[in-house]
Amino acid sequence: MSTYLEMRRDLKNGIRTDTNRPKSGDVQKSEGKDAPAKKTSQEAKKPVRGKIKRESKKRAKQNRQYKPIQRKFLRENPVCDLKLPGCTGNSTQVHHAAGRENDRLLRVEDFKAACSNCHKIATEHSRQAIAAGNSKTRLGKPKKPTI
Repeated sequence: MSTYLEMRRDLKNGIRTDTNRPKSGDVQKSEGKDAPAKKTSQEAKKPVRGKIKRESKKRAKQNRQYKPIQRKFLRENPVCDLKLPGCTGNSTQVHHAAGRENDRLLRVEDFKAACSNCHKIATEHSRQAIAAGNSKTRLGKPKKPTI
């Protein structure tokens, strides 16, 4: 009897051994050259799975509620509130000072109007944004940023 590694080598090289021959119950008869192979009973019983959803039903509902609130907020606040270096002045995005998790997505008191540049900086450098008052910490007391 050959070892596992020898069988793997033989399979890779295309050599058929007694251990890798199909069993008599596994042989499928083809009805022609282009005919599809028939499914075995195990393959037929496998459940068909759909695609994974991008968002849950609860989050989809929150997003439907959020869009009109976001548009109204940006209409009422056309100027960027963050005023970081490189600011364009016109607000195009909403910065969520306390984050977007769960019900915080719809909490208007935590919204800040932001241009795309300031929003990117505030998101990437959260410690500095917390120290400047543009974001809120979600971990308890804020730590002072080290410069």
